[in-house]
Amino acid sequence: MSKEQVTISELLLSLDSSELQEAEQVRATVNQQLSSDRGGAVLSSLVEYYLDSSSPQAVLLLSTIRELHHKLLLEKLHESLNRPGTRLAALTLLGHLIRKQPPWVHHISRSPLLPSLLRYLKTSDVAVLITAVWPHHSSYRMILRRNSPHLRLLRRVGRCA
Repeated sequence: MSKEQVTISELLLSLDSSELQEAEQVRATVNQQLSSDRGGAVLSSLVEYYLDSSSPQAVLLLSTIRELHHKLLLEKLHESLNRPGTRLAALTLLGHLIRKQPPWVHHISRSPLLPSLLRYLKTSDVAVLITAVWPHHSSYRMILRRNSPHLRLLRRVGRCA
């Protein structure tokens, strides 16, 4: 099967291959497809793949996306946070991405993703709460530096904890 005939879903299944050379080739191909992805289909597939598999290779690829695609990634994460079945995985992915400090990470403070994250800090579900604290804690200084419009909410959440 030629490279042109391989779908992104098939490629992603080989992303965590134990064969080092195959995994590197798949990462390079996915990276190339991400660069030329105009509609966001590759990015969406990669996020969904992470949500299903918790793949460290998917985190690596997502942390290297350019600022051009950050808005779509943040929208996809926000959408995933609002689905109960993917909430925990989306919070975990967000924590991994914030820790990797991609160049677009400061945009989180001005996206709808931040209020959702803060809302889940008030939840009673312990797994979601603990997972939500990680990106919140990691992004706290960034939010303060950006004079985020969510600063008051952030302080209220801090007082409740």
